[in-house]
Amino acid sequence: MANPSISPPWVGIVMATAPVYMREVSDQTIRQRFLLAKLQKSGRIVLNMDGYELNWNAKYRRYPVIPYADDGLLDYQRQNLHKQAVLGWRGYKTTGKITYMEELQTKGSAAILNRASEMITDMCESITTEIGQEIYTDGYATGNDARLVGIGSFTGAGTCAAGDRVAVCNDTYANLSTAQGSEGTWTTLMTTAPNSTLATDWPYGRGSEEYDYWSPKLVNASSTNWGTGATTWASNCEAVLRATNKWLTVGGGEANKPQLALLNSEWMVDFMNKQSSKQRIIVEHKEAQDLGFNDVLNFDGMAVQSDFDVPAQKAYVFNIEQMALMSLADEMIHVRGPFDDPSRDARVTNVGIFGNLMFNPKYFAEIALRA
Repeated sequence: MANPSISPPWVGIVMATAPVYMREVSDQTIRQRFLLAKLQKSGRIVLNMDGYELNWNAKYRRYPVIPYADDGLLDYQRQNLHKQAVLGWRGYKTTGKITYMEELQTKGSAAILNRASEMITDMCESITTEIGQEIYTDGYATGNDARLVGIGSFTGAGTCAAGDRVAVCNDTYANLSTAQGSEGTWTTLMTTAPNSTLATDWPYGRGSEEYDYWSPKLVNASSTNWGTGATTWASNCEAVLRATNKWLTVGGGEANKPQLALLNSEWMVDFMNKQSSKQRIIVEHKEAQDLGFNDVLNFDGMAVQSDFDVPAQKAYVFNIEQMALMSLADEMIHVRGPFDDPSRDARVTNVGIFGNLMFNPKYFAEIALRA
């Protein structure tokens, strides 16, 4: 039987070790999920936020430029180039408890330490897993008031005909409309418009920044106009990913080209089969390998991987530099406790996150079978 006299008080152990375990375990669990690991490496996990709301300026237009002849008259005007985006904070919690009876049953210092550390590890892993899933959530949907405002919060689609390669954007994110063409103009030179309702060249062509400053690319993988003669992802995936990559790159500039495409597992298998059927060498993605992920493919410079959390029949293309995971605490995941609970004769601990995701929708795409 262990000698209780050599064991420091249980609460002292947990209070001393909990922050250490949280820092180590949080970092480890982040590295186990590719998107979170990429956010961390790119410095896009931002800590110690404050304020009642998350506010940032979205640049939606440029200074107007006019042709000018020598000695012409200049009209000086103040210009507003920004609109304000606003998000509230969201939170998640998980709880754990160790009773006084259990404390007595595990008097040895190693047993107490192991039990406490295992609980913290499991709670942290649960929170990280939840965050990974919630990245795709529509935080504005009914019943989701406390959930993260994920990428699904700005991918609401309007009209999309069978031949359309993109859908009309029809959503509101951070109090700003995602609709194309609510302001500004776009060229109309193409014989077949990528979306028949918009009837412009978008996302090809060119136009004013106001036209699509807050519009994601909602790509229709089942369009009849991918040039394959088919309407399935298995047939169209290569053309779809290549066009999406190019649209996001041209629309945002080479410095803002997408780095990552995450597919549901079925679509990832179809994509791999498409590559191998053409007897191409499947190239692994070097940066992903450096992060410890060896099953990530390189397609036109973009990392392509399956993600368990991606909804069925969908894929997402990300620009990591245009998103962030924000936390109000000085760590992404915080620990509270242990606290005495006299009603249960126990010590209780909760682990959680208070924060939110933020995106610039223009630099993201959702791919789906839309018609």
